[in-house]
Amino acid sequence: MDIHKPKPWHGLREFLKEYLIIVVGVLTALAGEQAVEWLHWRHIATDAEQDLATGLQPNLLNAGQFIADAPCQRARLSALAKALEQPGSAWRGAPLAAPLGRSDDAATPAVVDGLAPIWSHAAWEAALANGALLHMPKARVEGYADLYHFVELAREREVLMFYAYPQLTALAIDRTLTAEEKGRYLNVVAEVDQKEQLMVVLSRLLLQRAHRMGLDPAADKFALRIAGLRAGRGACVATVKIPLT
Repeated sequence: MDIHKPKPWHGLREFLKEYLIIVVGVLTALAGEQAVEWLHWRHIATDAEQDLATGLQPNLLNAGQFIADAPCQRARLSALAKALEQPGSAWRGAPLAAPLGRSDDAATPAVVDGLAPIWSHAAWEAALANGALLHMPKARVEGYADLYHFVELAREREVLMFYAYPQLTALAIDRTLTAEEKGRYLNVVAEVDQKEQLMVVLSRLLLQRAHRMGLDPAADKFALRIAGLRAGRGACVATVKIPLT
């Protein structure tokens, strides 16, 4: 069997030539690996941004719905506050005739009801977990971080509101109220009113900042949301123009 021995280098020039070939080969291989990795992360980052935008859509619809519903809630809370401010101990029950999101066989009547939408930041959590945010443009990452922060704030405030609503349940029936009891109920009404106003502020900021990033709620889905809300609430539902100015 013939064994091919490596040929000896003949001078520095030939050595440098062989060395350069090896270096170029190694660099080419590394560059190829980096290109493949870059394309891989670019694909993941593109998918992640699409998921972030898609995941934001239900939240944008919620925000627009809260703004549209604000006059209805304000009118209801104002009516309750004025009634509680009246002199005398006799209270005339004030249940809602057709509260949204409650079945006809609910055990207790509702005095104030909310929209109860689901606020989700699952897309943001997924992008954090898979490292895609590290490969997206910094400005886009900061923008999405801001938007999903507003989503989380809205979710937290909504939970607090739904803790407050049941505290007004007793006002649904005729009863006698002392001045002290009226004061306590009035404080609850004020608490709900404050949280409702904060939700509207958060909703406006979410929609405005999303628009700056080229993200608005889908027009057809938003129209359906408002139509459904108006069917349940009536004429008090405000007309909301998207994008907000």
